[in-house]
Amino acid sequence: MESFTLEQAYYIGELIAAVVVIVSLIYLALQVRASNQVSLIDSLATFSPRYDRCLELLTIPENAKLFLDAADNYENLNEEKKLRYRSFFAQLLNVFEDFYMMSQIGVQMGEAEGRRLLIHNILRTPGGRAAWKDIRLENEASFRQVIDAIAEAKGEKDFSW
Repeated sequence: MESFTLEQAYYIGELIAAVVVIVSLIYLALQVRASNQVSLIDSLATFSPRYDRCLELLTIPENAKLFLDAADNYENLNEEKKLRYRSFFAQLLNVFEDFYMMSQIGVQMGEAEGRRLLIHNILRTPGGRAAWKDIRLENEASFRQVIDAIAEAKGEKDFSW
């Protein structure tokens, strides 16, 4: 019967250590991924209030009038009104972008169709299209592609994530 040499024991120890390191790295990667998803889901808690705030801005008569004027006559607005409209639209798109990014990691949110339809309806107006051209580069590239597709869609069912 052969006995283990010290060198063989050393190599077995090295092999075991390598396996333990690989298992530890896999575990760490899974923990980091889970932590990131929890952080994103936690940020969801701020999503609905931000969206509601955007819609509440339209209950102010001056803002509602600006929104309606900008929808059809964006190019004829003065710079201050264009800035206010772009600011509102950018806030709404930022909320929608968060919604989009969460959907990409698998967080399901029940209002997806309604939010897409809202953006679609805004982008169907001349003012919505003009404002989007002004602010589109402020958004992440894959999200820009989604909004561009919504802007180009002819009907409500012609677009999706």
